[in-house]
Amino acid sequence: MIEFKRVIKMKETDATGAVYFTALPSIALELFEDWLALNVENVKDYLKKEGVLLPIVNLSASYLNPIFWSDEIFVKVNLDKIGCSSFSYKAIFYSLKEKRLADVSITHVCVDALSARSRPISTSLRELLEKAYNSS
Repeated sequence: MIEFKRVIKMKETDATGAVYFTALPSIALELFEDWLALNVENVKDYLKKEGVLLPIVNLSASYLNPIFWSDEIFVKVNLDKIGCSSFSYKAIFYSLKEKRLADVSITHVCVDALSARSRPISTSLRELLEKAYNSS
């Protein structure tokens, strides 16, 4: 499990100051990218060297309680599943008082950068993902 503390920014809210519905999936993806950046020197170069792209093929979000501009939140990111050519993770959003606010699930597929076809997850990427999975 990977945990992040974060403050909701004004650009992530609507006119009422509530989090806009597309913001939470963006935050979940941002935090996953931040985790990658903590584990490889340069994410873009790493994925380019691996010859892969990681498009999102499935995304779901459940909004359980309102979140507003300037709220401090905790987000726990858990890797759910590592398949042959895809992996999934879940981001769970909590208030500072540990009230569950929202859940976001994201699935990425590993795609060959040249052919744009699905391919198995490389050994290097699998080991990196398993590092996160096994720390859950």
